[in-house]
Amino acid sequence: MQADILDALATWLDTQTTVPVHYPEVKPADYVKDAESIVITPGGEAYSAGTRSYVPVARQRADVRCYGPNAYRALAISREVAGLLKNLTPRTVEIGPAGDEVDVRIYNAILVSGPIALPDPDTKEACVYATWGVLGSELEIAA
Repeated sequence: MQADILDALATWLDTQTTVPVHYPEVKPADYVKDAESIVITPGGEAYSAGTRSYVPVARQRADVRCYGPNAYRALAISREVAGLLKNLTPRTVEIGPAGDEVDVRIYNAILVSGPIALPDPDTKEACVYATWGVLGSELEIAA
């Protein structure tokens, strides 16, 4: 099975910030109800050198939405996330439910588009959107 690179990103990011990180593919509910939150959703695959070769890596797009009680705070959270992602170095992250864990290797992240500050169209909450390309291994490693 292909490794869930974005779950690994969300799991790692959650250990780096005090703002709750939500990855709806894994934990679907209640993520916008926090006064401050980071929501990561899949945005397709960003092709780059190496991702179409025999090397089992992929650059997955991560749509990252940073919410805050106001636009200023949402932008501050977005800048914090950008600093973390720009400085991401290769690491192995354990993901999955207890007893079923796997390790996923993530290598780096590059800004693809954004950030752009717009209210969330559904909730009207202050939000900053950015899309990141996250390079990771397509292979799971037994934990």
